[in-house]
Formats: sequence, C-alpha cells, structure tokens
Amino acid sequence: MSTVRQAAVSDVDALVELGRNFVWYSSYGSMINVTDDDIARGLCQVLDHGVIFVAERKGEIVGGIAGVMNSLWFAPHVKVGTELAWWVRPDSRNSPAAVRLLRAFESWSAEQGATHVAMSDLVIQGDTPAGKLFEKLGYTLTERSHIRGV
Repeated sequence: MSTVRQAAVSDVDALVELGRNFVWYSSYGSMINVTDDDIARGLCQVLDHGVIFVAERKGEIVGGIAGVMNSLWFAPHVKVGTELAWWVRPDSRNSPAAVRLLRAFESWSAEQGATHVAMSDLVIQGDTPAGKLFEKLGYTLTERSHIRGV
C-alpha cells in the first residue's frame, strides 16, 4: 500500500532518479541533454514555486507529481493547477499510487483557488496510456504539446 505526502528538499535525490527515468522514457531524452544537476535544480524551483507530492511504499519513493498554479492566458481570472511532471515507477503502476498522486495534486490545486487542473500525457510510439486514465477520471482532451529543435 502506498502513501502520498508533500515532498521536501530532502526528497530531491530520490526524485532525480524518477525524473531521469521520465526524461529517458519520453522523447525528451533523445532531444535534450539533461544532467542530474539540471533535474535537481528544476525540482528545487518547483518546490519553491509550486508543489511536489510523492508516493511511498515501504519508505521508498515510487512516484511523484509536480505542478504549479497559473492562469489561462485567455482567461486570467481562471486559476489552474498545472501539472509539470507525473511519474510512477513501472513496478508500481498497477497500484493506486498514480491516482493518489493525482488526487493530492487536485486537492492542493483547489486549496490554492484553482477551478481547473491541467494534465499532460506522454505520447509513446503513438499511444497515450495516461490519456485513457484521464478520460476515465473525467478530464477532457484539449490540446497536446509538440516540440522541435530550432
């Protein structure tokens, strides 16, 4: 059984490992040179300006979700909790950890005054595994991100 709690700076080393796995699982790993120090600095920025929740099982971090509050550019009065990263180790994906992390982020967002939560999903070989979960949980697909070097 996993538990979810708000992350602290002392969790950054464990979160770097999750972040590295996320980057290499996604297309970012083949496009952008990222070091562990880069990931650690990014995580610290999120801790300073947003939130990170971690899922633990038997004292070990098995997943995390990171996000910030912002507004929609076309509707500045609409506050949105925006997910920046969400990753659960493959060996914990069939556990409740992923949904518990998402629910913690949704609750935090609501506490911060958000009326909506924005989640993104990776596209892996044309498939969007998290997209199916989002749909099941009542999310509406509104847009996807595309990236290209210039």
